[in-house]
Amino acid sequence: MVLMVLMILMILSWGGIKDDTELPVFFRNMPADWICDGRPLPESDSMYYLDQPAPQFRKEFTAENDVVNARLFITAAGYYQGFLNGEAVGNNVLDPAWTDFSKRIYYTIYDVTSQIMEGNNCMGVTLGNGFYNPLPLKKWGRRNLREDLVVGKPVFIAKLLIFYKDGSVEEIVTDNSWKYAYGPLLKNSVYLGVSYDARKEIQGWATAGFKDASWTAASIGQDPGGKLQEAFFPPVQVMREIRPHGITAPEPGIYLVDMGEIFTGTYKIKISGNKGDTITFRFGERIYENGSLNTMTTVIGQIKQKGVGGAGAPDIAWQTDSYILGDEQETWFSPPFTYHVFRYMEITGLEARPEIEDIRGLFIHSNIPSNNSFSCSSELLNSIQEASERTFRANLVSVQSDCAAREKFGYGGDLIATGESFICNFDMQAFYRKTIYDWVDAMKDSSFVDTAPFAGVEYCGLSWESAYLITQYYLYLYYNDTEIIEELYELNKEWMEKVARIHPEGIVDEGLSDHESLEPVPVQLTGTSHY
Repeated sequence: MVLMVLMILMILSWGGIKDDTELPVFFRNMPADWICDGRPLPESDSMYYLDQPAPQFRKEFTAENDVVNARLFITAAGYYQGFLNGEAVGNNVLDPAWTDFSKRIYYTIYDVTSQIMEGNNCMGVTLGNGFYNPLPLKKWGRRNLREDLVVGKPVFIAKLLIFYKDGSVEEIVTDNSWKYAYGPLLKNSVYLGVSYDARKEIQGWATAGFKDASWTAASIGQDPGGKLQEAFFPPVQVMREIRPHGITAPEPGIYLVDMGEIFTGTYKIKISGNKGDTITFRFGERIYENGSLNTMTTVIGQIKQKGVGGAGAPDIAWQTDSYILGDEQETWFSPPFTYHVFRYMEITGLEARPEIEDIRGLFIHSNIPSNNSFSCSSELLNSIQEASERTFRANLVSVQSDCAAREKFGYGGDLIATGESFICNFDMQAFYRKTIYDWVDAMKDSSFVDTAPFAGVEYCGLSWESAYLITQYYLYLYYNDTEIIEELYELNKEWMEKVARIHPEGIVDEGLSDHESLEPVPVQLTGTSHY
């Protein structure tokens, strides 16, 4: 009993940031480095659309017997997928949460005790682009993501702590002793999708004993600059598997899978064929009258014709994945580091019609607690409630988005309009705390921004940025959360002073009013009301 108490105290002492004056766990005792591969970023926009295989990193280590506990601390600028002895670590996807990586980066702590083996072990990490290394897509033909977002070369940092029965602690950290090679994930875009070539899979790369003499030593990467903080909000995970309602063939060799509902996420599919066969997937919310796929409602950034998206961009920026078969003639595939919005999935390149049992939709969203419910005697109202809940969830992928396909941005106007509805359906306290910190990092001293994390858009004015204060009010109103207000009180006063400088007459006369209203509404009414 005494030993157990001592071990718990030891683990808690390593458990993260205890206060602002203490170093994050990554830099205590044996410091970890941000590491990356040695390939430079492309020199021109068009080159970003060429194959840029995701690097796979590995590190072998030895664990003694009598392991009491093991914790992995890990995060990235970009996305990461962790492995221990060939098995995935945890259930999170699209991790870490999207933030302004130059100001704040959240890390996750995984209990990996059961995955540590006595003797030789191996830790593996695949590094993806996420929002930190996006394609230079020009949304609406003018807004280059690489100019609007905080971007850079993806890097990750990790520390594995192994606690032994005798009280000793072993640390395995990221440094240039790790090795990397490029794997089968040729392209990964959080917006467009992925390209995967199974012929380039490296069997056993994340297991002990793998021969990595030809692999390259990891490079010490650039620190993104953001303060490292333990994630306190619900992670993004696969929350539900969806069985397709049916499969049709609008043309020979083209198969259309109907998932029966629109959702945000990906899929898993059993693929069979010959080595080198290319299977292509496209996605949409609707179909045309002839039964073919309508991709146009989810086109990224309204890029719908040649010349709009910039150098190298597709003429139509629809959501699409591709898979090239390798040595295994039958295998399961699920795309990492991306998410789509769709009801219908078009598949081409298969030798035979797919079976429903070989396909599942994967509904991905932040794992928000849902203890509230609504039902009544009206079938219509119940169906509206179900559709509303599904839509709410579909727009929660670490950021509450306006649309989870075309933009994925966290607009303040959407947050103000729907925040109370979200709170009535889900426990949003932790999620909205993260949202408020996103606004803290996004805001400027002398102007208003429209989104958090900041995505370059700043024409909507005070109403959109007032989400910073109004969301605090909602947390106080519904959760009696006074801590967040106390923490940010001085910044709140500074924000009100900024408004007074920009609108000295007390009337808001610039910015966007009631967005897409049927009748024009003066911004003096809506903006001043938010003020």
